[in-house]
Amino acid sequence: MFKYSKIAIGLATCFALSGCLEVEDNNNNDELVNKLEQQNQILQSQLDENKKQSEAQAAKDKALETPFILKGGIVAAVDGVDLSDVQVTAYYDGTWHEPVDVAEDGSYSIPKVPQYSNILLKVSSPSNAIVTQLFDHTTRSAGDRTEVVSAVQTLTVSKPHTVTFSILNRSTFEAISDLQITAEPELNTYSSARYELAHMLEQNKVGATYNTETNQYELIVPQGIDFKLAIDVDVDNDGNDEYTIYESDYVIHSSNGIANLHNFDAEQQATLYATVESINEYDLMVNFISDSGEQLYPDTVFAINNDEGDSNFTFNEAQGHYNLSAKYYGELQFLTHEFTANGRTYKADNIGIYRDQNDTFQISRRYHQHHQEGLYSSELSNNTLAITIPLVEQVSAPYLGLQIIESTEDKVEDTHGLTYYFNAPVSLKQDSARLYKHDVITVVKGNDSDSDDVAAGTTSIQSANQSVELNSALSFNDTKLSIAPAAPLEAGYTYHYELDNITRKEANSHSYVNRSVQFSIDTPFEFDESQFKADNMNYRSGGALITPKNTAGEQSGNYSSASSYELCIVAPKDVTLVDAQLSAVTTNGVKYTTNHNYYGYSDVYLYALADNEQLETNIYNYTLDKRSAQPNGYYRSICFSYVDQYEQDGSWAGNADFMDHTDSATNSVDVNITYRLPGSDTEISTGVKTLYID
Repeated sequence: MFKYSKIAIGLATCFALSGCLEVEDNNNNDELVNKLEQQNQILQSQLDENKKQSEAQAAKDKALETPFILKGGIVAAVDGVDLSDVQVTAYYDGTWHEPVDVAEDGSYSIPKVPQYSNILLKVSSPSNAIVTQLFDHTTRSAGDRTEVVSAVQTLTVSKPHTVTFSILNRSTFEAISDLQITAEPELNTYSSARYELAHMLEQNKVGATYNTETNQYELIVPQGIDFKLAIDVDVDNDGNDEYTIYESDYVIHSSNGIANLHNFDAEQQATLYATVESINEYDLMVNFISDSGEQLYPDTVFAINNDEGDSNFTFNEAQGHYNLSAKYYGELQFLTHEFTANGRTYKADNIGIYRDQNDTFQISRRYHQHHQEGLYSSELSNNTLAITIPLVEQVSAPYLGLQIIESTEDKVEDTHGLTYYFNAPVSLKQDSARLYKHDVITVVKGNDSDSDDVAAGTTSIQSANQSVELNSALSFNDTKLSIAPAAPLEAGYTYHYELDNITRKEANSHSYVNRSVQFSIDTPFEFDESQFKADNMNYRSGGALITPKNTAGEQSGNYSSASSYELCIVAPKDVTLVDAQLSAVTTNGVKYTTNHNYYGYSDVYLYALADNEQLETNIYNYTLDKRSAQPNGYYRSICFSYVDQYEQDGSWAGNADFMDHTDSATNSVDVNITYRLPGSDTEISTGVKTLYID
């Protein structure tokens, strides 16, 4: 039996009053040391529990000040759905809150929800009796009321149900198995939360699997609830669809490679069909006539997307028609420009040819902005498609108008160039086409040169759009304008084209054509979590001034300190910072606890200068900071200031004093960062990690 000495009792009493005691083991009294260390652990656990209760009470008190009660109801879409253990969990203020149970009548109530909140409601069942679904809701202003009900629309849920369907080749009736397919419930809601939290609503999507035994796709969806089916028809992501989907005889047009079928019912439509897109290869023969049947001969006829063949039509003088060896995917377009014959002027034309599911060619007249008018249908004969196009007479005088009849503006993100097709020959001025690079940073320091206007002791950081050299060329009888940068464009910037001051040759008159097209080029993105940095923004790195003197040669350091009450989590500019939670601060080797959250981020431009350097700038649309230890450039950041910290016994230890980490002094923060990567809606958490302070 362990016997307490007077010394041990005194130590235990002192320890109970003051908290944890650090004990040095000198092997003289191992049993005493072990007992005291056990007591250490017990008391520390009590302190941790007290802290948790205190924090929970503080959060509860804060929640009492919020005004809204969410009230709504849960109903089953079909009979036989067990709602006995259904729960509703609310997401707002950047976190998921405690779930609430649903009453027997399907009602639920969620108290103390802030006004002006975008909210997600997750309806789930611990027993998996229903398919978990997310719904969106938004609270408005509570006015002067202290608590008010926000009615949520009735939420419909259901039990898991497996649906199956086939997709067959329309020609061979063989099963197609290489499609990526997802399904998600049709929400039919339009709150701001649906758009602000769209990345989280992605959790409603489920992917189909392909069963090689039945040759069918399988999906697990909530039974009796309408859902949208999304089929990726651009299998190899080359910008050309490999398949066209049909529901019965109705073609499902794709957008960006995705064919969407709304309110899809697999029981009524157990089989979908698809045509496999292949190259269209045949001889095209075109005649042009007036509305009275008179044969017409445009000056120029050319195709703009004959993928594997020539663009120019050849004219057969003996037979009076235009020929093209057609080799293209999808739809063929060919153009004529405005011309005059027998005293009459005929409009420029844009003709489309599309092969439908019955191998019939649909001929249409296309207008700018993708509107089209069907003309008629035709079929191949001896692998030749012979068509006649009735041209439209120009009623107004031709010199009154210059029109763009087709352009490649929708492809500028990929090509970085532009092509315009006009209704008549044009001429350009030197500055008719222009390209600008947005927000180019120019830095001029006070000691750079004696010839600039920047004084010593001052640095000028200016942002401006910069002109980019272009190459431009006219072709097809000066009706086609091609514009491209003279050199490859630098990634990481937004660019925009401007087009105006174009003259119609025949009339030698300026046009009203005025185009502005913007696009961006992303930088190649490589990332790992080591790129997250902690910076105390104190003009120093490793305790030493980053810029010891300003550009006037004056010693710096009098307007900053080795420590700081501010701490920023800094990330690459393409990483979306969702939130950051500080849990500990270590100052010169002494560790303190804290609990601070921050949601959202700031776009910043960091450029290190002396603390006594004057700054001239025209940058106001994002934060320009000269205090950082990070390499100069664009970043995203979350910043904390005046952070409360606590001793290990839970007592307040003042505001955290953030200092630079050095080889001789450990200065760091423990932080959990939630973030999203470019092009992804998935939120990633780092878990608690230690960042040394720069």
